[in-house]
Amino acid sequence: MNANATTTLEMLDPKTLTVDANVRKEAGLTKEFVSSIKEHGVLVPVVAHLGPANP
Repeated sequence: MNANATTTLEMLDPKTLTVDANVRKEAGLTKEFVSSIKEHGVLVPVVAHLGPANP
């Protein structure tokens, strides 16, 4: 990691994001999946970076 790097938390409208090719388009929100999120929370958050238009 770059010693000068900073981390920020931003609240974004998901409809404005560009999804990479390796991201699932469908989450498959089964009862078990939703139950797991309710019990454990989100285990792997969405991580993103700014594109060339927003350096």
